[in-house]
Amino acid sequence: MRARSDPAIACTLPTDALQARLQWIRRVTAEGLITHRVDGTMLRLTYRPKVRADLEQIIAEERKCCAFLRFTLSESDDAVLLAIEAPSGLGEEARWLFVHFLPQPLHTSARRPCGCAPGTCS
Repeated sequence: MRARSDPAIACTLPTDALQARLQWIRRVTAEGLITHRVDGTMLRLTYRPKVRADLEQIIAEERKCCAFLRFTLSESDDAVLLAIEAPSGLGEEARWLFVHFLPQPLHTSARRPCGCAPGTCS
């Protein structure tokens, strides 16, 4: 059970700003993410150093709208490390909170009517 002082597990970002925020996070992910690992309620991300300023800004903004998440930013010799921790009571359900920080799957919109990818059947 959450303590009364724990923030609610809900984003307070206004709907009209959500799309822009998600696009920004996805752009930084596409430009700079090297590796990621989800361990229960913890997401560990490794980025190229060139996106550090963006990460600092994203974290500052995310702390305002998603106060229930804990962000830790650090550096190694050749990378920027970001850990995002969700409340422990969520267990494996925490994965849905991390989805916008993860690489997006490739969408294959060029499927044939049969369902095969182009070039896989005649």
